[in-house]
Amino acid sequence: MGFWPSKREIALYYLLKEEVGERFNLGEALSAASPYYPRKAALSIIRRLEKLGLIAKRGELEYELIDIDEWLRGKVREYLEARRRRYSSSS
Repeated sequence: MGFWPSKREIALYYLLKEEVGERFNLGEALSAASPYYPRKAALSIIRRLEKLGLIAKRGELEYELIDIDEWLRGKVREYLEARRRRYSSSS
């Protein structure tokens, strides 16, 4: 699995943010995605966003979007820390 979300994952993330808000259920998400993605593709993208940490599962069918700035800040910190460790160990 790649570190960065794909275009379709970012597109669905922002679609959900605009159409259904920060907290939503799976039915609302699939309904918002239906003009753009088949059901199976939308489910796959939602699962991928969850694995990436951009969506958090809050219940059986309840989800919450994670703030993308917060998520990005964490990923950049992880990346820079890994670079620092590699750089300092090679010197």
